Amino acid sequence: MRHIILAALLLVAAPIHAQKSLADCWKEVENALPRRGAASLTSATTPQPSAGFDWAKINDRMTEAMINAADTPAEPWATWYLAHFKLEAGEIDEAQNLLVSIQQRFSKHPLNVARLGKNGRTLMQDALDDVAQELAFRAKNPRKPVPLPVLADDMTATLRFSMGDVTVRFYPNVARKHVERFVENCNNGLYDGTRITRVNDNTITAGDPLSKDGLTPDPRGAGRAPNAPSSIAHEFSGLTHRRGIVSMLRNPIGNDSSGVTFCFVMKDFAALDLQQTPFAEVVAGMEVLDAMTRVGRAQGETPASPITLRAISVTKGSPAPTNDDKK
Repeated sequence: MRHIILAALLLVAAPIHAQKSLADCWKEVENALPRRGAASLTSATTPQPSAGFDWAKINDRMTEAMINAADTPAEPWATWYLAHFKLEAGEIDEAQNLLVSIQQRFSKHPLNVARLGKNGRTLMQDALDDVAQELAFRAKNPRKPVPLPVLADDMTATLRFSMGDVTVRFYPNVARKHVERFVENCNNGLYDGTRITRVNDNTITAGDPLSKDGLTPDPRGAGRAPNAPSSIAHEFSGLTHRRGIVSMLRNPIGNDSSGVTFCFVMKDFAALDLQQTPFAEVVAGMEVLDAMTRVGRAQGETPASPITLRAISVTKGSPAPTNDDKK
C-alpha cells in the first residue's frame, strides 16, 4: 500500500516540481529521496537480494530538506515523504504526528483533497489508516526495541598489514558473538600471515586462512582451512554496511556467517545488509585500505602484489582516535 501511495503522490507532485522559482527546494527534496543500491552480490543468474536502506540517514536528509522548504509549496511534500520514511523506520508516532500536521496546516492541499487513494479516498486518509493499523498491530504484538549500535571504547584491534596499520573498534552490543569470535581468532594467530584475497570498489576481503603461503585460497571466502573454526549464526541489527565498517563474510555453503573471513567496506554498500554481519568499524588507517584499492590486479580481483596481514594485536582499555577520513 505504501508503494502505491508514493507512486500516486509523484503524479500529483509533478506540476509543482516544474516551478522554476522552487528549483533549489525541489532539488534538495529530490536528492533526499532514497536510492536503490546494487541488485546482486554475484552474477545475474543468481537470486538478486533487495538492497536495504539506511532510514536514519535518509530521515536526516529529508528533515533538513523539509526545514529548508518551510513556507514554500515544497514543504508539505517534504513532510509527506518524511512521514512515510519515519513509518518505514518504525517511528510510527513520529509518522502520525507529521501526517496530522499536514492535515491541519495544509487542509486544501492535494494530499488532503485529491481522491487518488483506495475507493475514492484521499491519500492522507489512506496514509493515516496505514499508521493506525501499524499502531494497532504493535499494541497487540509488543516487541523489544531494536538496540542502537554502540561503538565500544574498551577494546581495539590493530591489523598490521604489509602496507600499513589499520585499527578497528567493535560493536559488541549488536554482534557479541562475532566480536568474541574475531578476537579469539586473533589471539589464536589464525590471521597471522594471511593475505588480502579480493579487492574491488566496494570491499576488501581479508582473513582467509587458506591464503597463507602454500595453500590455495577459497574464492568464495569460506575459509575452510583445517584449523578454521566452525561457522556461526548471523547477528543482524540496525548496523548498516557503510564505508569503514568491518563485516564477517557469509558462509557460501550455508545460511550462516563464516565466522572467519571478513571484509572492509570501502563505500556505502547497502546490498550487504541482512546478508553479512557487520561487527566492527575502522577508526584509523582508512588511507591504508584506500591504497590497497589502487594496487594492480593479477587475475580477477586478486592483488598483483601480495598484501599480507602480518599480525593483529588486540588491546583492552584506552580507545583509539576517531578516524575522520571515511567521508
